[in-house]
Amino acid sequence: MSAEHEQDTARRARAREVGLFRYGLISDALDQALSTKQRGRLVRAVAARTHPGPFGAPVRVSRASLDRWIRGYRTGGFAALVPAPRRVVPQTPTEVLELAVALKTEAPGRTAAQVAVVLAAHAGWAPSPRTLQRHFAALGMNRWRPDGTPPAVFGRFEAEAPNARWVGDALHGPIVAGGKAILIAFLDDHSRAVMAARWGHAENAVALRETLRDGLAARGRPGQCYVDNGSMFRAWIRVSLGLLCASTLVVVASALYRMHLYQEAYGFTRMRLLVDVFEGWLGVLVLVTMAAGVTLRARWLPRFGLISGVVLLLGLAALNPDAWIARQNLDRYQATGTVDWHYLGELSADAVPVIATLPQPLAECALELDGRERDDWLEWNLGRSQARVFIETHADDWQYREECPGQTLR
Repeated sequence: MSAEHEQDTARRARAREVGLFRYGLISDALDQALSTKQRGRLVRAVAARTHPGPFGAPVRVSRASLDRWIRGYRTGGFAALVPAPRRVVPQTPTEVLELAVALKTEAPGRTAAQVAVVLAAHAGWAPSPRTLQRHFAALGMNRWRPDGTPPAVFGRFEAEAPNARWVGDALHGPIVAGGKAILIAFLDDHSRAVMAARWGHAENAVALRETLRDGLAARGRPGQCYVDNGSMFRAWIRVSLGLLCASTLVVVASALYRMHLYQEAYGFTRMRLLVDVFEGWLGVLVLVTMAAGVTLRARWLPRFGLISGVVLLLGLAALNPDAWIARQNLDRYQATGTVDWHYLGELSADAVPVIATLPQPLAECALELDGRERDDWLEWNLGRSQARVFIETHADDWQYREECPGQTLR
């Protein structure tokens, strides 16, 4: 029997084990006598538990996977539960992979990285360690020694000594006293002894902290403490993010209010308009960040910030800032009788059509037509063109005024 045939037989056996594992999980839910509600309750219970996998490792299966397997079994039978072999055309030369297998077989303790170094020294080139690792895994060489015993190495969650690492997690139990019972526990990663455990109805950072405190009081301090990014931490992240965003909104609102007071007292300027626009944009970003914090999924947030910033700049340009500032200050003059005529005169040509709506004695307080020279054609724009028409019409009878009613400082 060839080595390739043996490898294919081993792959088929592993695939069948996976199919049997899947069938064992969904077999109860395949009963035709179950109603849709009963079947859903049964599948949710299976998804909530941890099961020994087809090769011994603990496995948790999602509700979506269980539903997909049930549909597959109903349409294709047991064969639909058996994973199909991947048809991938290898890019690495066959002789290189065969040499890598020989090196691994010669010394099972060699890692994929070590085999890659030997190949590079022998042939001047070697595939990546990850490629070799996948190839060894497909042949089952990472799972057992040649004599059939498991490799004597530490797994990802196996510490080298007691109290070197604790692992914390939560387990959902039955409904007790009107609420779901939740067990939060810390296990020693070497001896698997229970360092601390506490039942409750809450799965959050507070419950985790209290359980860890019990363990520290009874067992001392571990070298490391490992917990996954579960719902107890997501709740804490949401609360922290919400408080931070709320505090930022308070600062933004305070800045906008203070700027509003300045504008009421002294009028509008370019800087004050830009502050208003930027603070408003910052407030929108904070609100959007709070919305993203609900799901803790915010890959779209940088794109939103970039696009909204571009839209903001285009909108500000379309607003014609100098004309808008002049209009607001003149409206304020009509209401209060005060305005900074000198600042209006410093605005660009875009403000001239707005100032020109005033009676000529007041417009002469802001516009000094003699100081506005004819522009080169490279400097042409619509605002300058409109201002030039006004200058040519009124230049002969225009007299700039130094003393004007309602003059105030900005």
